[in-house]
Amino acid sequence: MIGTLSLAMVLLTPPEFPKTVEQAILAAYDDECRAEQTYLAIMAEFGERNPFKNIRQAEIRHQQSLIPHFKTYKLTVPENRYARKEKESEDSWQARLGVPKTFKEALAAGLQAEKDNVKLYDAIFKIDLTPELEDTFEHLRWASQERHLPAFERAYRNQK
Repeated sequence: MIGTLSLAMVLLTPPEFPKTVEQAILAAYDDECRAEQTYLAIMAEFGERNPFKNIRQAEIRHQQSLIPHFKTYKLTVPENRYARKEKESEDSWQARLGVPKTFKEALAAGLQAEKDNVKLYDAIFKIDLTPELEDTFEHLRWASQERHLPAFERAYRNQK
């Protein structure tokens, strides 16, 4: 059973934009975790198809790229709150993450998620960042803008 929540509502509703470096690190990490787990839940429903398959792997790398900054700022890396819970059924997990009913809707939601991710990073750049942190955020924004968005756009266009 697929949940009735729209992926756009769960995955794409950005929280208030961060105002401190620490908030920025946590918000970026949370957003990368949300995307990675939502793309995994979509693949559980529709099969391991691109662009979700490749982009999910990128989201894992994005999470890992933020870990050194947690250490620098003495922050605890939070649990991935979007991961499937130990006794949670697949249907319940997918409903919690708002997996859409069709693959084309999932592609549209992924496209919007990446647009929202770019907006998050644009907001983060308004904070006074160290050069190392700015480099990381620039790379993550670039990946969403230049890699993930075009992949979702192509897949959406080609989906019948």
